Amino acid sequence: MQKVKITVLEGKVNELLGQFDLLKKDNIKLKNQQLLWKQEREKLVKQNDLARQKIGIMIEKLRSMESSK
Repeated sequence: MQKVKITVLEGKVNELLGQFDLLKKDNIKLKNQQLLWKQEREKLVKQNDLARQKIGIMIEKLRSMESSK
């Protein structure tokens, strides 16, 4: 009887360890994905800032052209 309980307990512990390994792998995968999203966001923010600067310059050029008429 005692041996059966130990065997059942070992099975449950092994199952928990397996689930732990899966969750650990999923966590690593999600952290890597989060890093990629963060890097892409930083890239897009820089592109957006550059576009704003270029648009600002174009607006100033148009204003100066308009005022010189």
